[in-house]
Amino acid sequence: MSASLRQTIAERDGLRDLIVQATPLGRIGEAEEAAEAGVTEPEALRGFLDYLGNAVIVGHHIGFDVEVIQHACQRSFGIDFPNHWIDTMEVTLHLEDAGVFEAIATAAGVTLPPFQDFSLDGLCQQFHIDPHDRHTASGDAFITAQIFLKLLRLAKHQGRITLGALAERYIDCLLYTSDA
Repeated sequence: MSASLRQTIAERDGLRDLIVQATPLGRIGEAEEAAEAGVTEPEALRGFLDYLGNAVIVGHHIGFDVEVIQHACQRSFGIDFPNHWIDTMEVTLHLEDAGVFEAIATAAGVTLPPFQDFSLDGLCQQFHIDPHDRHTASGDAFITAQIFLKLLRLAKHQGRITLGALAERYIDCLLYTSDA
């Protein structure tokens, strides 16, 4: 699908730069005017990086998003994206591989099928979190924060307590086995 550009204002958290985003074509004149009123990628990126400071980014399934930011940092400033990031899906996969969810079920005296739904909705179900405002930026961020807090508790019991351990990329060993 073709796309044109328009501006939006970031939500309620103090980052108020105009962000240029893709929208379906149809109102080309309006979209072009909006894009002209926006900021350049380096300006928006500088504002975003200043806003982040040295904070650790936490998100669900955010590898692609971080790659986009990484490429923008390279393109705009010739630097690597400096912030650490934690993917709640990857933390969940590490905990599942370590048998944490099975141990919880066993301790509760129940037998559960293997945990297989690592989506945000699946984790809401697993952790009994109401997916209120799901599929909105603020709603998904709040849900992810709640999931992250639950994962931190579980990770602590498994000894995964450092930033490095929490941010460790998950690599499924079965994908990289050789038949030779």
